[in-house]
Parts: sequence; C-alpha cells; structure tokens
Amino acid sequence: MTFTIITGPGRCGSSALTQFFINSNKYRVDSTGFNPKMRAGYESEHSILANSLLYSSRKIPATRVLGIHKIFYLYNTSDIAKSPTFFYLNTYHEWQKTLKNYKGIQVILLKRDANKVIESAKKIKSNDWDNIDPTQIDNLWEENITTLDNLSIPYITLEYPKFTKDSNYLYNNLLQLDLGNWKFSLEDIENLMHKSFY
Repeated sequence: MTFTIITGPGRCGSSALTQFFINSNKYRVDSTGFNPKMRAGYESEHSILANSLLYSSRKIPATRVLGIHKIFYLYNTSDIAKSPTFFYLNTYHEWQKTLKNYKGIQVILLKRDANKVIESAKKIKSNDWDNIDPTQIDNLWEENITTLDNLSIPYITLEYPKFTKDSNYLYNNLLQLDLGNWKFSLEDIENLMHKSFY
C-alpha cells in the first residue's frame, strides 16, 4: 500500500482516526500510546523527528540526511504515521522525493473548525496553541492543500467530528485511498467506528 500520513492542526480527531486503523488489525501503525488525560496520542515519534530534521535542514543542511534516513526507516517498518508536524512544517516534498521510487505517500488531512481547535486545546490546558489563532490555522490548512495539489500527492480531507458519526462519509472517502489488500465493506467501517469512536 501507499505510505499513509494522517495529519491536521491537532485537536482534530487524528488520534481517533489512528485508533480506527490500529483497531482494524490490518496495518503497521507507528505510534506511541494513548494519553487519556489529553484525549490524544498515537503520535509517530519517528515522523516527528524526521520532520524536525528536514525542517532544520533549511538552515542546517547536514540534518537532511538524518531526516531522510528516518523516512526510509518508517517506510520499511510502518504503513501509517500520524503527526501534526506535517501540517505545521509542510515537509511533504521531502517525503515524496525520498519515496518516489517506491509507492510514494498519500495524506489524510483532517479539518475542524479552527475556533473549536483552540477551544479544545484550552480545555486540556495545552500551551501548544498559545501563539496560534484561528486565522493562522485556516491559512495553514490552505497552504497544506496548495502544497498537496501542486505536488500531485493523493489526499483526502475528512471533517471532524463528521467522520466519527457518518459511516457513509468515512467509507466513501477511504475508498479513494490505496489501503493495500484490505477490501473493506461499509459494515466493516461501521463496526470499526463503533469500536474506535464511541
């Protein structure tokens, strides 16, 4: 299957969607554990490190090689990685370029009303969004879409919480992705939604 990236601004359902794929038992998901207090988790620490190194390489070129090694490591050991660092650091070009001779990448870009993202962050007393306002999140969303379109990277967008409630919506969107040999049915999706989102 094509290497799948799950990303968004945070507080946008990416942990729920990652849990969905974990519960399917069909994929190798690079992830940490779940943090009930934050109602979040399953971050791919390897992709976070890769993206940080790639972003740093814009000023410190030597870090790019380390970032590329991390991408290859993930590609060889995982099928899916979830991290908001893709959304904020916009490193898709490096991932696409690195994996161009393989099956490449595809992206699931999650969307939530930016004001709700900020509200949710305040509820868990996170400082990660102290310097980010809803307009910045909306602008980053547009930048992500533009980048993916310009690079011709396959992607779908999923609205949160809609994808956790509407099985047809989730089913029809997932059909657009290369998810390997899993020939899932609407019933499969509904069962996994019940297990993962409720």
